[in-house]
Amino acid sequence: MHGNATLNFRNNPKSECSAYADSYYDAAKCLVDKVRHSNGYRDTVICPIIFLYRHSVELYLKHIILTYNRFNSKNIKQKEDLITHDLKKLFSYAKESLIKLDLWDEKNLEDNYYGDKLIELVDYLSILDASSFTFRYPFNTKDKATLKPHFKLNLFEFSDTANYICDLLGGACMGVDHVLDCFCDSVMFR
Repeated sequence: MHGNATLNFRNNPKSECSAYADSYYDAAKCLVDKVRHSNGYRDTVICPIIFLYRHSVELYLKHIILTYNRFNSKNIKQKEDLITHDLKKLFSYAKESLIKLDLWDEKNLEDNYYGDKLIELVDYLSILDASSFTFRYPFNTKDKATLKPHFKLNLFEFSDTANYICDLLGGACMGVDHVLDCFCDSVMFR
């Protein structure tokens, strides 16, 4: 029926991180599009948008790591290492996974260009919102403001960069899934 939704459709929630990431990413793009075509907006509208982009990046990175770990007995990181919102840590683990799967070649200039863009956004988001808290609440657990006074950000410039990175990470997730599928097929047909 129209309006119904089914979640945990694979009965393997760890394999659904990229599907969730895609949904957060799509929601962010819809909100940016709405702001772009409106006559006016409240400044606080950027809060859910940045949260949605940041969360999609986090989920894409976790998908890469968890998928790699599913078919490698020497896991990149254990469960306790993945219970984090630290994008720099997650990016480091995801990059290690991609290198081990031959999906990232540090000697390839094109990979380095895309990698540099990804690192730039991860660094920026890590400074802006280190613990995934800043754009969910106006204050932290110590009753201090989560943002500096008169914080400014150009939503459209930010979203252009975030869209580029999310597309890149979504593609990396498909690549990791493909490698896993090929690995499973090779094991099944031996």
